[in-house]
Amino acid sequence: MKVKGPIMYEYYFKGSRNYVHGTTMFESFCNILREMNISTFEVKDIKFHRELYNNGKIFINTQLTERKDIDLKDLKASMSIITEEKPINIYLFANQDSKVLKRRDDNTHLYIKRIIKNNDYESKSKLINVKDFIALITALVEVNKQTHIKTINDIKKEYKYRWVFSKNFFVNLNLGFPEEIEVKNNHLGHKKDKEGKIFTSNRIDYLLGKKRYGINMYFTYFKK
Repeated sequence: MKVKGPIMYEYYFKGSRNYVHGTTMFESFCNILREMNISTFEVKDIKFHRELYNNGKIFINTQLTERKDIDLKDLKASMSIITEEKPINIYLFANQDSKVLKRRDDNTHLYIKRIIKNNDYESKSKLINVKDFIALITALVEVNKQTHIKTINDIKKEYKYRWVFSKNFFVNLNLGFPEEIEVKNNHLGHKKDKEGKIFTSNRIDYLLGKKRYGINMYFTYFKK
């Protein structure tokens, strides 16, 4: 595959945020892959390195160290996938010359019908209104957010929450979704570093029809 990029991508802020949400970055990656006629793939890992406040420049299968027009300090997110043909690496950098001008309502709460917390390490949820894979990932991140806040007692309002890493999950952008999706969330543990940042990890399994899928999600909480 030829080196592709940079692709200038215009983002939007979700709700009252002044930064681009991780699920919005994931959405942009999926949109570009769809334009490349890639709709089914396995995500080996997706990482959110730093917050993004501007529009983006996206590179595909680029040797970053060989480029003179990018600064590695501006790397905001990356995703490595495997298709039927070959691996693909995607890199998102901030476009410092282009400000985000769009804003959309945050309707994430419309995906959550209920969350039942069994104990500090396990909960079950039911999702509704999920029409595509982007909505599914958005809903799963929100389920984790609510579950973590209920689980970790020392997380207060002064903490900010961020999805930072996931690995080894299957994506089908053409997949159809039932009216309700059952989700099982296992909280694998958390720890706090010397600076007070809290690291958490979760395993999420969701049922589509009779087939069960899974994804590992890792999050951090840090003081605002």
